[in-house]
Amino acid sequence: MTLIEFVTITEEKVKKELKNKQGLEDTSIITLKLQDPDAINTKVRYLLEASNKEGKKKCVSLNTYYKTYKEDLEKTDIGSLSDGSIPIFFDIIITDIISQIKKAFAA
Repeated sequence: MTLIEFVTITEEKVKKELKNKQGLEDTSIITLKLQDPDAINTKVRYLLEASNKEGKKKCVSLNTYYKTYKEDLEKTDIGSLSDGSIPIFFDIIITDIISQIKKAFAA
């Protein structure tokens, strides 16, 4: 499975979990492990929920971000990441999502 497939599957799971509203996690912790999909699901769910809080309805789609890194995402096989760490471009995606959510709340 490539990273882009993993992210797509994760995003679908997140959409199903959005009815369970919870607060935003500490966004300073953005290092996630690919070997722990639940951690990624939880983090992305919190981020998406936060973007929809207080009637803002400004949902942040991962599509916007992984289209930018499509080539890298398609080339990266999860099995090739021996230490299980998120590659730098995925770390940037998470950081961008956090940034977009902060902007949505500030507006």
